[in-house]
Amino acid sequence: LERPLLELVFEAASVHRQHHDPRRVQCSQLLSIKTGGCPEDCGYCSQSAHHQTPVEREPLMEVDAVLAAAKAEPGTAGVELVSLVTTPEPYTVGSGPRKIVAYDFGVKATMLRHLGEIGTVTVVPAHTTAEEVLAMNPDGVFLSNGPGDPEEAGPIVDELPKLLGKVPIFGICLGHQVLSLALGGRTYKMKFGHHGGNVPVQDTRTSKVEITAQNHNFAVEAGSVPNVTESHVCLNDGTLSGLVHNEYPAFSVQYHPEAGPGPHDSAYLFTEFAELMDGFQGKAA
Repeated sequence: LERPLLELVFEAASVHRQHHDPRRVQCSQLLSIKTGGCPEDCGYCSQSAHHQTPVEREPLMEVDAVLAAAKAEPGTAGVELVSLVTTPEPYTVGSGPRKIVAYDFGVKATMLRHLGEIGTVTVVPAHTTAEEVLAMNPDGVFLSNGPGDPEEAGPIVDELPKLLGKVPIFGICLGHQVLSLALGGRTYKMKFGHHGGNVPVQDTRTSKVEITAQNHNFAVEAGSVPNVTESHVCLNDGTLSGLVHNEYPAFSVQYHPEAGPGPHDSAYLFTEFAELMDGFQGKAA
């Protein structure tokens, strides 16, 4: 072959999609197309891929242009992105027995579905004040996942101390990071971050290992958050993956316990949040 193999694969896939339902194009089909066969036996795709018949397609970007674009990308350090993804107005989901206020830093629908099983959830914008939250008389406050640098996440870091000790708090991902900052901890930009659905995390209190879903570029510096128990650690690189405050009813994890379609090893955290709310309010579980 005179042309790069990858280029041929993309061209073959493009041609195939013009003639067949794009939802039916699978990796195995692309392999067949690449080597000159079409699972639909249309006679067109194989000619294009095997004989390199010219087809109309968008021109490929030059390598130098792609490299320049990558180098020009500013990254996420020092970048505030929460305001771009948070809800503009409050809304309510779920029908569970507890009242939960969820700060939306970029919350996922799957998370709200899980929270909605244990409470009726009022989702609020990221700039909502602690006073406004307490006026809703919630049983618990949830701090969601979201993009960007936690140190640039907006007023939430200043508002959270006003909630500590007054209502149970559960944070994940970015919520874990902003809670740690509010408690006096430090965060840092990772070299590569954690991205995947198979990241092993150990509960340091029980030694149990969970397989977790993670997607973050920042982490909380181990040992930097005062008066907490560092409850979870990532076994791949030793980064801090969870904490529980020793005085306030507040805990957080760096990963996604609501991951869909999985893994589901960390779903117990929703039960822990429910029990924390019930115990704080003195209600029967």
